[in-house]
Amino acid sequence: MIYTVTLAPGIFPGVSQVFKELEYLKLTKHIHINQLNMIKPKDIAIFGAWHPQYALPIRRCISKRKFITWHSPLLQAELNNEQEFIKLVLDLKEKNVISGIVHMDEDNYKIFGDEDDFYLPHPFSTDRFKKHREEYAKAVDPKSISFFTAFGNKQKNILCQLGAVSLIQKKQSIMLHVNGMPDIYRKFSDAIDIKHTDHGFIPENKYYGMIYGSKLGIQVSVSEAFNYVVAIFFALGTPCIISRAIAVNFEIDEQPILIVDNIDSSVEIAEKINSILKMNEEEYKWLSDDCIEYIEKLSIKNNKKVEETLKKLI
Repeated sequence: MIYTVTLAPGIFPGVSQVFKELEYLKLTKHIHINQLNMIKPKDIAIFGAWHPQYALPIRRCISKRKFITWHSPLLQAELNNEQEFIKLVLDLKEKNVISGIVHMDEDNYKIFGDEDDFYLPHPFSTDRFKKHREEYAKAVDPKSISFFTAFGNKQKNILCQLGAVSLIQKKQSIMLHVNGMPDIYRKFSDAIDIKHTDHGFIPENKYYGMIYGSKLGIQVSVSEAFNYVVAIFFALGTPCIISRAIAVNFEIDEQPILIVDNIDSSVEIAEKINSILKMNEEEYKWLSDDCIEYIEKLSIKNNKKVEETLKKLI
C-alpha cells in the first residue's frame, strides 16, 4: 500500500488536493501524521511537502521507503521564500532519512532528481464533474466573475487581477466573487471601488455550483506547478483567464482568448475578460466545450503516467 501523509485537514491545500486526486484514482490512501501507526513495514509513505512538524514522525515511520513531495517550481519557491525548505529536503535525502523526492515539477526533477527520485504529473479525475454538469442547470450569471484563490501567495498576482476587474466594472455592472479575501486586499479593493461578494470558506458542492454558474474565472498566476482551480473551472465547462505559465502546464498553446501574455498588465487581463463577457451564446458554448476538452485530454495523459509510475514503486 502507498500512503500519502499530511499534517492535518486544511494544511497545505494544494498538496492535499494532489493526494485527494490520487485517492480518487484508487492509487493511494491518505492519512495524517497522527495515523502513522496504520503504516506497516511493507508499505510506502509519501509525505506531502516539508514541514518542521514532520521531523520526528518521518524518522519514526516504519515504511520500507519514504518520500517527500516537492511541489513548487523554483520561481514560485523564490516568491514564497521556500529556499530553506529546498535545502532541508535535499539534506534529508543525503542523510537517508528519506529514500527520495517526488518532484511535482518536471524542471526540478531534471535539475535535482536522480535514480532515487521520480517525477509525478499532477493527477486529476474529470469523471466526477460530468455528474455535476448534469446536476446543475447551466444558468450562467452573465454578470459574474469568480476569483477563488489562495490570497497572500505571492505567485497569485492578486493586485493585477483586481486592477483588471476594476477596469471592467468602470464600464459594466459585474460582480466579483471571492473566497476569504484578507483585509489588505479588501482595503485595496475598496480604494478602487471594486464591487465584490466574499463568500469566505465555501463547501465543496456549493463551490462547484458557484463555478458552474459563473460566466468566467480569473487565475493569472506568475508561477504554478499546476492550478487545480483552473482544472475545476475547465472540468465544469466554465472558461478561466490564465497566464502563459498555466497554459504551458495545461498544454494549451492555441487559445488566445484565455491566455494572458503580459501578466503585469491589468489592461490585457481586462481585455481578455471583456472578450468572454461579450460573447454570444453559441461562441460561449464553443469555448466552454474547448475548456472541457483541454482538461479531459490532460487528465487522461497525466493519470496514465501517474498510475504507471506509482505501480513501479510497489
